Amino acid sequence: MAFGWLVYTGHSRRMQIQTLILEGIPAGLQLAIIAIFLKRKLYRRFPWFFVYTVFSIVATIGRHSVNHNPELYYWVYWTTEIVFGVFALLALNEVFAVAAEVFYFGRGLFRFLPTVAVVAVVSYAGFQALYRAPSHANDPASNAMARLQAGGYALTFGIRCLETLIFVLCLRLSRKDGSGVQWGRYDHGILYGFGLIGALTSLIYLARLSFGQNLEGLFRFAPSGVYLGATLTWFDAFRRKEPPFTKKPPTMEDLDRLDAWIDSGR
Repeated sequence: MAFGWLVYTGHSRRMQIQTLILEGIPAGLQLAIIAIFLKRKLYRRFPWFFVYTVFSIVATIGRHSVNHNPELYYWVYWTTEIVFGVFALLALNEVFAVAAEVFYFGRGLFRFLPTVAVVAVVSYAGFQALYRAPSHANDPASNAMARLQAGGYALTFGIRCLETLIFVLCLRLSRKDGSGVQWGRYDHGILYGFGLIGALTSLIYLARLSFGQNLEGLFRFAPSGVYLGATLTWFDAFRRKEPPFTKKPPTMEDLDRLDAWIDSGR
């Protein structure tokens, strides 16, 4: 994941060293997070985020092991990006109770919102892979690579948008008294890290569309820097002792107050 959008293009040795630094620090932080999870048995509470973290290290090692072969690296990169996307969705689902507690998604049509969001992201990725990938006449291998990239890129961008949406929603509601959103909690730390990735990576994507090749150097390394910031956020969240939280079922007064918050945001 730390590679961001940095696909193999025959980098100079200096660029390879810069990339290694941007990946080495997040990998070290993730090893520390894994150690914390094992020590405190947090993998029982956040199993998919734990799998996501372990896979990020495995994927980084795998990508480095094949970076001498551009074609193989291409396949490994986009395949691992898709797997990253799946694990990110599953990890987000673990902490989606943050938003569910605030909006009480078990009520009415709101209970379908998480499923609809995931289906929309996956459907968009499938559509891009099947109908928007560039076609290479009489070259099945190139067509397969193009479909893999188009689907992986669309899935990644869709997940970034979903991460940003959930993050902004909870950030806004965290400012409301009694909302139940406590940013010192581990689940909010996970959400904050994914939200940081989603918001900043989406901005980089939009900037690339606007400026093209003019800022190619920035666009090449910025996503890796964003992921470094996310791993710092996760490490900072889990190295601390989690504040206590008493969970209670919502009362009618709570639901009326939540309805008022929803109406005030429209």
